[in-house]
Amino acid sequence: MAKEPRPSAKEGLSSGEEIPDAMESSELDRAIRFRRFVVPSLLLAHGSTVIMSMLLAYWQRFYLAPDLGIIPPVDPPGFGLYWPGILGAAAIVLAVFSYLGAYKNRRRLVRDADYTTAVRACTFGMILEVALSFFTKSTFYSRLIFALSWANSVVLFYVTIVVLSKIQKVLVRKGLAVTRFLIIGVGASAHALKRRLEVDAELGKEFVGYVATGGEAHDGIDEPDVVSTLNELGNAISKFTVEVVYIACKDLSQPAILEVLDQCSARQAQVHMLSDLYELLHGRTTVEQVSGVPMVSLREVALRRRQEMIKRGMDIVASGLIMIVAIPLSIVLGIAIKIDSVGPIFYSQVRVGKDGRRFKMYKFRSMSIGAEDRIEEVKAFNEASGPIFKIREDPRVTRVGRLLRKTSLDELPQLLNVLKGEMSLVGPRPPLPSEVAAYASWQHRRLIVHQGMTGLWQVSGRSLLDFEEMMNLDIYYIENWSIWLDLLILLRTAPIVFFARGAY
Repeated sequence: MAKEPRPSAKEGLSSGEEIPDAMESSELDRAIRFRRFVVPSLLLAHGSTVIMSMLLAYWQRFYLAPDLGIIPPVDPPGFGLYWPGILGAAAIVLAVFSYLGAYKNRRRLVRDADYTTAVRACTFGMILEVALSFFTKSTFYSRLIFALSWANSVVLFYVTIVVLSKIQKVLVRKGLAVTRFLIIGVGASAHALKRRLEVDAELGKEFVGYVATGGEAHDGIDEPDVVSTLNELGNAISKFTVEVVYIACKDLSQPAILEVLDQCSARQAQVHMLSDLYELLHGRTTVEQVSGVPMVSLREVALRRRQEMIKRGMDIVASGLIMIVAIPLSIVLGIAIKIDSVGPIFYSQVRVGKDGRRFKMYKFRSMSIGAEDRIEEVKAFNEASGPIFKIREDPRVTRVGRLLRKTSLDELPQLLNVLKGEMSLVGPRPPLPSEVAAYASWQHRRLIVHQGMTGLWQVSGRSLLDFEEMMNLDIYYIENWSIWLDLLILLRTAPIVFFARGAY
């Protein structure tokens, strides 16, 4: 959708000035009408997904599993007995969705935390369903169906969200489902936040501009991108039909923040604040009451001995299964590499793993022979910040290698590193020894866990992020690890790899 030219803050948005809408009235009317259908559409999609999960569980329990010899065959109860339970389960899960805020202030079909919310809703819903079945003594409901329907819903909700994302992209191209946002601040934090948010531009997040506070020096931000001053925030929200305002300025006083909240509330704009604690402590904080006084306490690292054992068990089972499934694809890729260029199929490189231990990491070869000897030829074209090296159009990459890198299929052999215990499926990416040598002291913290095939920054922008953002996300992952976080990263990795988003 084409944007109108942005006025600089220097042009002056006086409070008494008549400000035209940024959208044409017809376009704005279309967007408003569309939003009336967002929540009903989501209710229909979520309810249908729960019902499909239950129907699939019924078939799996009474037909598929007995046919495969997994459980003894039984006469299935009449399907009519299950319909009230299926519809009741859908109503319970939708109620949990509503309780978790899934439909509150909803302007888009897909939001960032939708899948996490869906998993939580299905989990809480299943617990409520089991409890209700127990107290009502509904003995004709198979308990196995509850477990199967939960597993089905975890998968089907992911599919539902992917489909809704595709629909939303089409709507965005038609000028619908667009969420315009302003960022308060003109410093490094504001600039980094803008880059992160623009990764999701295709899902409808449209950047309007920055709001200058007068207390920050500009840091990599062009003057035309500053569309307002803090004093004229309300007018800027109205002018550009802004729906979300992000506060990314460290120097705002409490009265100034309260004024921002008032201005946004009066115009029904949501407010999100970038936490300084996240930037300084990478999420290692909790708020506790100490003798009646709220205190900010540092959390311990999430990955302890017991958690590492659980994670290792998941790695062994999952990587073994993936290797078996990937054997035919690996054979095809090996043949393609051999036909495309001279040299071996596989390539190994020394990387740094947990606690600084070095190991050989395996890949499908994606570069021509002697690529490392040509590093000086291309060093000047490095597009990455910090000690890492990335080139969008590296001349050393072969034709098949370019496809492998775009889809990350060149990393399939690292499943062997996972089975050997040198890597994990999920974790920070293993760095080169030369990169580690350039780390600041606090950045060595990312080496206290096994390095991974995929990680939090890979599903948050991949090569579109700069080095500092990658490092912050790796540290955040280490200090906030959970089984759910690993599962979420793995599920988000698949479509990102399939659509080659942010990779080069």
